[in-house]
Amino acid sequence: MITTEQVRTSLHEAISAIEHALTQEEAPESGSTSRSQLQQFQESLRAMLQIVDCTDYMRGGTNVRGIGHVIVDSWPLHSPLGRTILKAEQEYFDLARTVRNSN
Repeated sequence: MITTEQVRTSLHEAISAIEHALTQEEAPESGSTSRSQLQQFQESLRAMLQIVDCTDYMRGGTNVRGIGHVIVDSWPLHSPLGRTILKAEQEYFDLARTVRNSN
């Protein structure tokens, strides 16, 4: 069973990985891993983190759109950053299902 602490850790790792990618000179201004897309993903992950910290809200569902489909559809298949983001997102949605099903 996934724990809240595991999800927090994965979300923090993904947010930090994006921050690192944004500081790199080679982050393009457009394309599948553009600066703006990475910033949007980072905002989504931060919103997920806020929701995880508010368990009562998670019981009612989430208002964060999944970002995984964008990574799967348009990022390179073996992107370490993509895997980190997907892991955090999947754990977040697993925790949300667990919390909802515990009612």
